[in-house]
Amino acid sequence: MLLTKECGPRVRFVSVFTTAEIPAGKPMDKQLCIRCKRCIKACPVQAIGGVEYPHISIDKGRCTRRSINLQKKFRSPCGICIKVCPVGEDRKLYGRKDLGLYDDPEKDPELFRSWEHVRTYGSL
Repeated sequence: MLLTKECGPRVRFVSVFTTAEIPAGKPMDKQLCIRCKRCIKACPVQAIGGVEYPHISIDKGRCTRRSINLQKKFRSPCGICIKVCPVGEDRKLYGRKDLGLYDDPEKDPELFRSWEHVRTYGSL
């Protein structure tokens, strides 16, 4: 099971055990959050509060219970907050620069229907 500790709408921390030498990254020097509140609106269990990033309040209990329930059904971790975040290079990589695809059934009815399914049940 992947339990996450959210530190904003795009960062997911997990444990990785290794003996490899990994260079340290530089500290975050700018705000990533653009305050669109898409993560807050999209969270199916209302686990994200409205406090300013990087001090976003996440109800980790709600988040964890959802992940546990999804795992019991053999579904992937939720991650909806990460999926709807407009910040990040992965938008270009996966061709999802238009976030209206998640909100407007007229743009792509099949993708919208799939998205609603994921939001409700956790995976396809």
